[in-house]
Amino acid sequence: MRLSQMDALPSIPKLEYGRTLGQGSFAIVKSASFKDDPAKLVAVKLIHKKYALKSGLSTSQVSREVNIQAYCSNHPNVTKLYDANEDPNWLYLIMELADNGDLFDKIEPDVGVDDTVAHFFFCQLLSAVRYIHGQGVAHRDIKPENILLDSRGNLKLADFGLACVFQKNGKKRLVNTPCGSPPYMAPEVAYSTTYDAELSDLWSCAILLYVLLSGQTPWDEPTEYDPDFVNFLQQRGKLISGPWGKFSPSALSLLRAVLKPNPANRITVSDVMDHRWVMKENPLANPNDGLCQDSGLLAKKLLSNLNVGLDSEDKKYQNLLFSINNRENHQTNAPSTQPQMLGVIDDIWSNTKDNFAGSDCVFPATQQPLSEHSRQKTEVKLGESTPEDQIIRLVSKDPAILQFINQGQRPINTGDVFTADVGIFSERFTRFFSILDLENLVSILMESLTKIGVKGDQRLQTQQEKYLEFIPEDDQSVYIPIRAWDRRRMALVGNIRISQLIPNLTLRKVEFIKSKGDPLEWRLLFKTVTVLSKHAVYIETNL
Repeated sequence: MRLSQMDALPSIPKLEYGRTLGQGSFAIVKSASFKDDPAKLVAVKLIHKKYALKSGLSTSQVSREVNIQAYCSNHPNVTKLYDANEDPNWLYLIMELADNGDLFDKIEPDVGVDDTVAHFFFCQLLSAVRYIHGQGVAHRDIKPENILLDSRGNLKLADFGLACVFQKNGKKRLVNTPCGSPPYMAPEVAYSTTYDAELSDLWSCAILLYVLLSGQTPWDEPTEYDPDFVNFLQQRGKLISGPWGKFSPSALSLLRAVLKPNPANRITVSDVMDHRWVMKENPLANPNDGLCQDSGLLAKKLLSNLNVGLDSEDKKYQNLLFSINNRENHQTNAPSTQPQMLGVIDDIWSNTKDNFAGSDCVFPATQQPLSEHSRQKTEVKLGESTPEDQIIRLVSKDPAILQFINQGQRPINTGDVFTADVGIFSERFTRFFSILDLENLVSILMESLTKIGVKGDQRLQTQQEKYLEFIPEDDQSVYIPIRAWDRRRMALVGNIRISQLIPNLTLRKVEFIKSKGDPLEWRLLFKTVTVLSKHAVYIETNL
């Protein structure tokens, strides 16, 4: 059953719904604004009772998530729950909106970030985890999809759908439900009948640190079936090849101290807090509260590693993604990374478009394609400017354009791009500009998707002409849905949105919008498709 066929969304006093942030078979997350203050935004998670129950999720289980989230809301690095309520058909949670979205879609796959940035985010994550553990709560699903950023660049730990209470009134218990995402899961979660949720959370934090520093996971799963993990065990964690050999000695010692397969040998959160790598000062963090004190510097550091090499002839990722996505059994069998019984899990094959009308093909947008941030950037003086001048002004003001310019050719003075108090990451960086007409642009994108084995809806048989039938005559935004598999054979779901920035101007923005999946892997897909579509990408180097 599609969400579009469910009951009308509940009317929430004082709130007006905005765009859809994500949705599945029985849940949807939307942004919303206050009617008396449209600039104030929140996120609303709505769960359809009837269809949630059919999927094995009871009202009491949702209530548990609400209670845990509310209990853990008093920390600056944890998303806050403001309110929760219900009507006859829906349960809904009103939560803090993380303005800057996923942290990990600002990180370059297989590259990562520098030691300073990794230290800044890891310390904030550690602070959040220590806080919820102090409340007797374990998250149990720490992974990139659940790490968000606020408007200043501070980390926000989100989604308590799989969280549990492991300690109450001073009495601690072991937990027995295996859950989480395989690359970030501790080995005892996969092997043991019971485990210490505090220590398994800490393992996940260490894997996230590894990903921050390297842009990749050390293994696909911590089991005997994974050769990388088996090698890790055989070497007793003392690997020096690959990314392991590139980490600073103190960061490496921390990783080795946490990533002990036997949880009895693993250091605790308190031990990690006292580690010399964690204790060092960081120019990004306020020494009093650990929050970001220089969002401009943080943005600059994050952006400095982002790169889309349009002139690259390396087909490694293209061939790898094609081999994975072209397997016939992937057309029907969706992977499952965690039990549906334990939380609101998106149906990964659900359509990701707002208010869709039952079509899985390219469809026109029904929401304003420009965010408030991008709208401010497009307020150019049209006057007597030529279209070319307008295009140059629009593109030159967008920091995302820098990822297409080689490091040595980037402008030295990027002060306008990295202005503090301006959320330059409020729009995703998985985007590019194009001045091609819509038909040619869609054609190139479709061909590129085919080259990596990504197909659209099977009923349309990925025929380009079928997609073009849905392009509106008035040249509104269109969407191309994507259902793909990443390098770890986990699902990636989203769409490509093509928007015309200003009427009568040929410039279009092409955005890759993720609904489900690992943000790092989504960025890799974006890079691969963009390089294959390089003739469609508009670059303005005169910044």
